[in-house]
Amino acid sequence: MKTYLLVFLAATSTVSFSQKPYIVELKNELIKIPKCNFYIDSIIDNRHYKMGMGMIKKGRKDSSYPASFDKGFTSLKTYLAKNIPVNQAKSIPITIVINHFWIWEEVTSMGGYGNFSMDIDFCRKNSSGEFMILSKFTKNIEQKDDDLPNSHEERIRKSFTEALNEFEKINLNIEAKAIIHFTQINTKKNILNFKDLYKGAYISYADFYNNVPNKPSKGIIIKEVEEKKSRFFLQDSVTNIKNSFYAFCDGKDIFINSFAYAQPEYKQFAKVLERGRFILIDDIVPHDFNPSLAAYSFGLAGVLASYAIGSSEKRGILIDTQKGFHCAFTYDNLSIILSEFPELLQKWKDSASYNFKTKRKFINLMNTEIGK
Repeated sequence: MKTYLLVFLAATSTVSFSQKPYIVELKNELIKIPKCNFYIDSIIDNRHYKMGMGMIKKGRKDSSYPASFDKGFTSLKTYLAKNIPVNQAKSIPITIVINHFWIWEEVTSMGGYGNFSMDIDFCRKNSSGEFMILSKFTKNIEQKDDDLPNSHEERIRKSFTEALNEFEKINLNIEAKAIIHFTQINTKKNILNFKDLYKGAYISYADFYNNVPNKPSKGIIIKEVEEKKSRFFLQDSVTNIKNSFYAFCDGKDIFINSFAYAQPEYKQFAKVLERGRFILIDDIVPHDFNPSLAAYSFGLAGVLASYAIGSSEKRGILIDTQKGFHCAFTYDNLSIILSEFPELLQKWKDSASYNFKTKRKFINLMNTEIGK
């Protein structure tokens, strides 16, 4: 059964990443920095999942395509080297650490919408060769845009121009104290194992996993979408919908942004029912359930069966954070996953019922077994 699972994952992973990426090209325009005494020596990709950087619309009626630079973030470094006016011989080398970098574009009946969010650290090596954080910059751009094919690169350029100008105000001669540990995961308080939840919004998957909300929850409320009882949306005191957050916690429950698996429903969130190695999301599997999109968004390696789902099994999306796949919460998929737990698999086969409540019970049992 385990051999079958591996073969299944390999086959479905090929389908997930077969879509050709859309290459983002940054226009060469000089970045104006009043007193620039630094240059970008290197860029480090510190994202949890490094394969994709979002989804782009080629046109109003086109499908979404995975976004990518031609040569990864090397292309970004080349752009910055060309467009920051500085004498490197008299300047301080700085490393940009990218923790989150995400492009999202959608087309609705109301028009096009362009979104870009990033979280970066400006770092400098100390005498011991460790990277010290000098400054952090976070940006979220959400705007109505009817020129999507031509404007995504502008949002990226504007964000970096703003970030570099803010960083220019920092005194680079002050020794920073915060050391950055790349790809380090907080194993004690991560979202899978830690019982306590913190109020706030998670901008990236890494923030979500590490259980570190980096936006205050004050003024933000979670409201149910009337026509879809399994969906919610975020709203602040001035009625601005918060689209770009990866997830949100009200102190009691966690809600994940459905952009991770359904293109048109970008502004809606779904509740997390079970946490642990296996995360269960309470949502109706949409007709446009997108394996490629979910793999890029969640940082996953592949998917299990996502199609030909019976009407009685459309509730629930399941994520295995350890093996890196996601799937619709069906009898067949759960049976495959339970093959790793022989005793639980037998109990599952002997169950008198296979409804949603019973299936959820077995997710809880697997997470409990793993946590022992």
